[in-house]
Amino acid sequence: MKYPLLAILIILILGGVVFFYQGKFMPSFSSESHVVSQVVFGEEARKSFTYKGMQIHPFCLDFMRNGNESGINDKEFQINLDVCSATTSLVEENQGSLHAEYPPSEGLFGGDSNYKVLAQKEREFLVKMTTNGGGTGFFDSIGWVSVEGNEIRMRREVGVGDRCNGGFTENVNSETGNLEISVNVTPADIIELAASSTIKAYEDLEASANSCFGTANYLYNIKDEELTFDFVDLGSGEGMPQIADENSAWTNGYAYQPCFNRLFNSYISSGKTNFKIEELREFGEKFLSTCVKE
Repeated sequence: MKYPLLAILIILILGGVVFFYQGKFMPSFSSESHVVSQVVFGEEARKSFTYKGMQIHPFCLDFMRNGNESGINDKEFQINLDVCSATTSLVEENQGSLHAEYPPSEGLFGGDSNYKVLAQKEREFLVKMTTNGGGTGFFDSIGWVSVEGNEIRMRREVGVGDRCNGGFTENVNSETGNLEISVNVTPADIIELAASSTIKAYEDLEASANSCFGTANYLYNIKDEELTFDFVDLGSGEGMPQIADENSAWTNGYAYQPCFNRLFNSYISSGKTNFKIEELREFGEKFLSTCVKE
C-alpha cells in the first residue's frame, strides 16, 4: 500500500470538479535519523507553529494544491508562506484545529483546508492535515513539517488517505508518546493485510472510497518515528456496515464480495471483530479457503 504524496493525482473534470487520489495510508520515512530527547504536545507545540507572530494559515498546509517539489530527498514539498497567507479567507479554530474555506476566486472550485499541530520535536512539527478540493474527496495526511525563513516544508510523510481509501482519525497519547491512528479499510485492504493472495481490488473485492468495512489501527512512536501495526477492527467507525449485503447487483458485481460479506457477517454476529495479527491471518486463510475457487 505504498503511494507517496508525490503520487497524488488531481483530475479536473469539466462540469464539476472531482479530485481523485490513488493512495492508501502508508509509512514513508527518510533514512536519516531524527531521534531526539524531547517531544512536546498539544498547546505547547501549537503556540510555536507561527509565522511573523501569527498562526500559520490553513492554506499554507495544503501541499496537495500548493506544493511543488523542492528536490531535497526527492520527497519534500515547500510553500511560500507570504503567498499562501495572502488571502481574505477567514480562519476558524475548533478544539485546536484551524480551518479555512477557499473562495471560488482563490480555490478554483472552492473546498477547504484544515490542520492540527499534534507535536513538536526540535524545529519540526507533526501535523494532521485534511483538504478538500471542491469534489467528493477528503484527503487526510500526517507529516513532519518545518518553517524555514518564508517557506514551510514537508519533511517526511507518515501517512495519507482519502475516506475509505486510507482516510483516518488520530489521537495523541502524551503519556506513552504514541500517536494512535485508526485507518479506514476496504474488503480488499483487509485481505491484503491478512493474507498473500492474487485478489484484485475493484474486480474481486470492493475497494472504493465509499467501501469502508473496518479500521486498521496503528501506533506511531513520535520520538522514534516508528509505525507499528496493532489490530484490525471489523465494522468499526461511523457509517460502516454491521450487516453487509450478501446478494445485490452491487455486491454481485465483484467476484468474491458476496462470500466475503457472508464471512464478515458471521464474525460480526459472533462478536469476533477485533483481530491482532494472528487472528487477522486466520480470517484471511478462511476467506481464501471458503471464497476463492482455484
